[in-house]
Amino acid sequence: MGVTALVMAGGRGTRMKLGEEKALLKIGGKPMIEHVLNSLMNAEKVDRIVVAVSSHTHRTAKWLRSRSVEVLETSGESYVYDMQFAAKRLGLEIFLTISADLPLITSRMVDEIVGRYEQCRKPALVVAVPFDMRRKIGEDSSYIFE
Repeated sequence: MGVTALVMAGGRGTRMKLGEEKALLKIGGKPMIEHVLNSLMNAEKVDRIVVAVSSHTHRTAKWLRSRSVEVLETSGESYVYDMQFAAKRLGLEIFLTISADLPLITSRMVDEIVGRYEQCRKPALVVAVPFDMRRKIGEDSSYIFE
């Protein structure tokens, strides 16, 4: 089963207080989003890649379009709202949502996650960081699930 990978790259990145859009920050000489896209392109279980951008990330959108990456404009209201908008607009039923700021993700990880989803036969599968780890690295707790 191949899925559509929906890369979320429309946020303001305000927590980091950067002069550059977060997705374009260079890691190892390449923008973060390029690492994510390369992993998705090399994943066997990904058939299509769409990047959700917003008016907050116009430089990221320009960078993507110059590389012929499929882009969808969203409102930039919130991660969840933009994800729902993109899924509805693109007619997606089964898809993988991934943030543009995960430069360490590999194609093997992507294939394993999609494979686990295929096996679980549930409506959704979430891969998340344990709460204690988030606290340890100083992340907020805006999306906590029991």
